[in-house]
Amino acid sequence: MTQTVSTQQGSKQTADKNAIRPFPVASVPEAELTDLSKRINATRWRFLRDRVERMRRESGIAGQKLEIVEIPQRAIGVKLHGTPGAFVQASVSLAGDRIEIRTQDNTEFGAFVNQEPDVIRIEYRGDRAVFIHNDERTVDPDEVAGIILAPILDYYRSAA
Repeated sequence: MTQTVSTQQGSKQTADKNAIRPFPVASVPEAELTDLSKRINATRWRFLRDRVERMRRESGIAGQKLEIVEIPQRAIGVKLHGTPGAFVQASVSLAGDRIEIRTQDNTEFGAFVNQEPDVIRIEYRGDRAVFIHNDERTVDPDEVAGIILAPILDYYRSAA
């Protein structure tokens, strides 16, 4: 009988140890919350959507074929409508300090071509995000959109 009671107590302690419990959050300085907010705002994809919409209006067929693909977890994709495998994905790192760009080719499996992604680093200067790609700096989100869209536009031009 004693053995049964101790086994039940041991099981209860193990269950309590693995239970999901609330935890207190320490006070977070306002400066850190402001910095986090800046990082989140800098990683929104509005600038890419705006660039694609402008290309649709200005460039005719190439722009009409571009399609935004929503991807969860800080990422977005752009593909050429009607062209299987022609796809570029941009995702933001968890720290919000870089954008990684990956492209897919037109293979049977649609594998990403570049194993090492092209990277745009993000630095923060005051209330502005500075984007750095190949040692070139810009604060213009439209230029960043151009960098992200370049592989898919190159694919379109080579297929035309």
